[in-house]
Amino acid sequence: MAAAIHNQDYEYFEVDDDDSESLASAESEDVNYPVERIIAEFVGKNGHVWFLVKWLHCPLIRSSWECTAIFFDIPWILDEWRVEKQKQVEGKSQPLDIA
Repeated sequence: MAAAIHNQDYEYFEVDDDDSESLASAESEDVNYPVERIIAEFVGKNGHVWFLVKWLHCPLIRSSWECTAIFFDIPWILDEWRVEKQKQVEGKSQPLDIA
């Protein structure tokens, strides 16, 4: 099943949630790209939180859904995301439409 991702600031693309391998890891198993920022958040039916991660030096299409554990060594990324979410609540920023 594919979920459409689109926003006025980002190009349209689809995420195939049947694929167990993330798009970022599909490009190269030997390269570890650093996290640039979080661009969306999703809470699963089981309450597990997933973050759509934009990878540094990778196109937006290579973004992938990741769990909180990857931010253990880079907690400022989550802090920046909390600030962005607050801006979205205040209407100062548009959330990425993941519906």
